[in-house]
Amino acid sequence: SFGPQYAWVSRELTWDAYLLRSATVYEEDCGYHTITQGGYYQYSDGYNLGFRSWLHYILPMIYSDPELAREILEYSVALQPPPPASQFPYGMGPLCERVDLGTSDDLDFWLLLAAGAYGLGTRDTHFFDTEIPYYDTQGLDKATIWQHLKVAFQHEQSMLGPHGGYLAGSTGDWNDFSTEFEQLTESMLVTAQNAYALPQLAEVADMRGDTTFAQQLRAAGAQDLATMRAQWTGGGWYSRGYSGDRQVGSGVIFEEPQPWAILAGAPSASQANTLVHNIRRYLDGVGAPADRKSVV
Repeated sequence: SFGPQYAWVSRELTWDAYLLRSATVYEEDCGYHTITQGGYYQYSDGYNLGFRSWLHYILPMIYSDPELAREILEYSVALQPPPPASQFPYGMGPLCERVDLGTSDDLDFWLLLAAGAYGLGTRDTHFFDTEIPYYDTQGLDKATIWQHLKVAFQHEQSMLGPHGGYLAGSTGDWNDFSTEFEQLTESMLVTAQNAYALPQLAEVADMRGDTTFAQQLRAAGAQDLATMRAQWTGGGWYSRGYSGDRQVGSGVIFEEPQPWAILAGAPSASQANTLVHNIRRYLDGVGAPADRKSVV
């Protein structure tokens, strides 16, 4: 409740919560419940796309339905192929078959983010001792969820590019096909995301007494944070990434990396004020010149 003058906010949140929870489906052949995007992905094409979405949807479920959150984590982890491949799928098709659409540089991040949020939100550190087989090994090659997370972390770090961003692969990051639309080869969005998420997972590692992994996570997160701070542009925002050696987003603001950089603590107080102002001005249109047609 936000008071009688904001009753519409409560109604909207209730409706949003219903929409999210009602998107739960049972992947019978995989043996897990998950939350899907639905839409034409599911009801026209028959696919459950995509991997990053389930782990995004998990975040409120950690508090409202932790059992479902655990299932989604197990479902996601079970799609990891054995090392050294380790690339998660773009999504899933019928009969628990992977749907691979090129390679993306943020899929490991979403698992690490969700795992850290689950550990901190529930303090259920024993969950990470659950053994899950690697994908398509007929259950013969198993590892604990904690070990799967270490594999995901190592795979993510193997994708670091020459400017400190993460190599976009053939499909890109959360913004699908940014490799084609923006000719992106290196993503600073994923750098900002990891700068935010890795220290949280390090706290879970501390809770489990895994000090070595905690140190690795913090060192990687600190490196990503330093990279983001160096990406502050003259315009008053963070760059989107790189296309080869050309910085993308130096002359125009891209929305994607900005909030993650704030969450990670990249900007100083004055930079944060400037960044929020520029987001409102250039992305929300606050204070923009009046449309001449409306004036006429």
